[in-house]
Amino acid sequence: MHRYFMIIFVLLSLTYAKNDENLTKNALDFFNAGEYDKAKKLFEIQCNKNDAWACLNLGSIYKEADGVEMDLSKSMNYFEKACDLGDSTACVFVGFYYDKALGVTQNYKAAFKYYKKACELKNAVGCDNTGMMFESGDGTNKNDIQALKFYKLSCEYGSFEGCANAGYMYENSENYDIDEAIKFYSMACKNDIEFACRNVAKIFVDKKEYSRAKDALERTREFGN
Repeated sequence: MHRYFMIIFVLLSLTYAKNDENLTKNALDFFNAGEYDKAKKLFEIQCNKNDAWACLNLGSIYKEADGVEMDLSKSMNYFEKACDLGDSTACVFVGFYYDKALGVTQNYKAAFKYYKKACELKNAVGCDNTGMMFESGDGTNKNDIQALKFYKLSCEYGSFEGCANAGYMYENSENYDIDEAIKFYSMACKNDIEFACRNVAKIFVDKKEYSRAKDALERTREFGN
């Protein structure tokens, strides 16, 4: 089995926009000190200047209720603006809100649109979720060939969940190619994707390659299972 892989967004990373660098650094300092209101005001100044990163952080502030009441509608508005300004992570969040009906009416077509836009901006999670929607037929026509294409893009852009999903498609769809399934599952397994380890182990057992199956299952023990 496989699943959507939603990015875990870490608010206020150590990098920040070059424009108005001091203002942005002050916002970071205020946030890290727990002075959320001051941080929010500075991010609002930057967002009003079309700083995508500041808009993204405002979206997260309202999502996580950092010093404010949780407001998914406001969060969505800021994520949409950041996405329009070219921030791929924000596009993933907009897609996710539409996908899961967070503060908006569920709309799979809109979710697909924003996930795909994120992928076009080379966001691995956007590609993975686009592939999932092609596979399920939610928001677009079901198309296993396109699903595989986007899973492979996700893998290429650094999501090992995407690699595992590509392996799954090679094993279980019209794209069947067991050698390619092994290749992508193994890549994901080596990078701690448990279901990839279990699936590739099963393939090795079916091929009577028991030593390789054992190696893959040994990886799952490292996950505590």
